[in-house]
Amino acid sequence: MSNHQILSDRATIVDDPAQGTCSHPHVAGERRGRMSIINYIMGGGGGKMKPCLSAQTLLPALCVLCAAIALMTIAGTPVAAQVVVPDVCTGSNALGPTSPTPARIPPCNALMAAKETLEGPNNNVLNWSPTIDMENWTGLRVTNRGYRLWLVEGEVQDNPFTGVLKGHIHPALGNISQMWELWLNNNELTGPIPTELGNLSNLQQLQLHNNQLTGTIPSTLGDLTNLTDLHLNNNQLTGPIPSRLGDLTNLRRFLLQNNQLTGSIPPDLDKFDAYIFNLSNNQLTGPIPELSPRNWVVNLNNNQLTGNIPATLPVNYLYLNNNQLTGTIPITLPASLLQLHLNDNDLTGNIPTTLPASLQQLHLNNNRLTGNIPITLPASLQQLHLNDNELT
Repeated sequence: MSNHQILSDRATIVDDPAQGTCSHPHVAGERRGRMSIINYIMGGGGGKMKPCLSAQTLLPALCVLCAAIALMTIAGTPVAAQVVVPDVCTGSNALGPTSPTPARIPPCNALMAAKETLEGPNNNVLNWSPTIDMENWTGLRVTNRGYRLWLVEGEVQDNPFTGVLKGHIHPALGNISQMWELWLNNNELTGPIPTELGNLSNLQQLQLHNNQLTGTIPSTLGDLTNLTDLHLNNNQLTGPIPSRLGDLTNLRRFLLQNNQLTGSIPPDLDKFDAYIFNLSNNQLTGPIPELSPRNWVVNLNNNQLTGNIPATLPVNYLYLNNNQLTGTIPITLPASLLQLHLNDNDLTGNIPTTLPASLQQLHLNNNRLTGNIPITLPASLQQLHLNDNELT
């Protein structure tokens, strides 16, 4: 071990290889051993370490260590820290040329730090600068409510964005606690979704779809309890769906389709009543959990889901095709069901004799269904696919 000192107002531990001892001003006469505070606390040295700390000095050291751990986690949940960025906005025109607003300093600094990483090779698509009033920054809307950032070409807004972002998402965007909408979709962004976005406590819409994002979905997004729209679809995300996303009880649109997600669908996702619940075209396995009957659209097609069709079904649209589902079709279907796609599974049994009067599409092909085709079919039915079964 190289010379190393840990100093505090209560203790001085000195590791000295030349003398092979450690000393402490308050522990005269105690047996000495070579160690640091961390080695002492962690029980290092294979049982041969000898204490050179008294209870009087060990307890403060333990408290410091525990406090550090507590700052990193709260009830076992990772906490994303604020990102330190340079201050380039204090006293600048970005805060307002006539009556500067000091509250804009942290968001201004965060956005300036994020500018180059968002742009990537296209380093001229954002006009953000300390010399320009933030109210005139590309894609940014500044209101009394907070900040809305729309960097999506073609969206009608006050400061429209034109071009394509080819960089990655900077963690400093998580510093803007007053952000209420963040749209970075339809670009060519790469890299992971920063865990720091979980700090955006006022965020209502997070739209990152149609990019090339990789890595896992941060569990910290479960802290965005005001979120109504979560669009992460059409990326290259991997790993499981965090169960903490079930805490997003205000969610109305939950779109994770067209990624490479694995694992099972967390049962906690039944906590929110999303109008649109789309996890299609992933690599999800396991059974389908009970989902809220208030979901309008549930699309789980093109996965590797197994087990039975749940008894609780969505109101209007259900797509479970191209999975490995077994069992029978529920006898009772929602009266308001418009489209039911169960094709390309391993379903058995009969087609329900009573189908919803509103049904427009019924796809049951490529299963192992038996029995008779119902004599009476809904007058509203526009598509009926029954081929490749064992019907008579």
